[in-house]
Amino acid sequence: MLRRILMMGCLSALVAGIAVAGDMKAEGADPMEAMMKCRVCQHLAPHLEVLGPAMTMDVARLNDGVALMHGVTDPEVLPTYREVSAKMNEAAESCMAMSDEEASANLCEMCQEIRGAVNAGAHLSMGDTRMGDMMVITSEDPALQQKLHKIGDQCEMMMQAM
Repeated sequence: MLRRILMMGCLSALVAGIAVAGDMKAEGADPMEAMMKCRVCQHLAPHLEVLGPAMTMDVARLNDGVALMHGVTDPEVLPTYREVSAKMNEAAESCMAMSDEEASANLCEMCQEIRGAVNAGAHLSMGDTRMGDMMVITSEDPALQQKLHKIGDQCEMMMQAM
């Protein structure tokens, strides 16, 4: 379980950081301020100027969940990407020990969704790719599969909006 939690942080936080920026912009709030309030996303916010233009994401809807592939197009920013991901891993690990109330107060909506899916029994696998990483979240539970598909749909919408 601890390994799953550690592996979750890297990509989920990147997804969440971008999602929060998009959601908060629609509400009229400052996206950077919103990211800084999330215990996971706050590690990405200071690096968006460098990472943002080089980041890529692809979503694959699986029969039992979703795969989120993240990366960067510029090899020069890959070390920064990996460093930020490691910090987000640490933050994501600590978030798994939070109560639901603490998570609601300290995590953005996307981080809460992913945390909730893992706590509900979703299986998380993650690994590095040549220019980024991949996160696969699956479940045998049809209700949880629908939740995972919704997370994937939200990620796709946010990337299209960018």
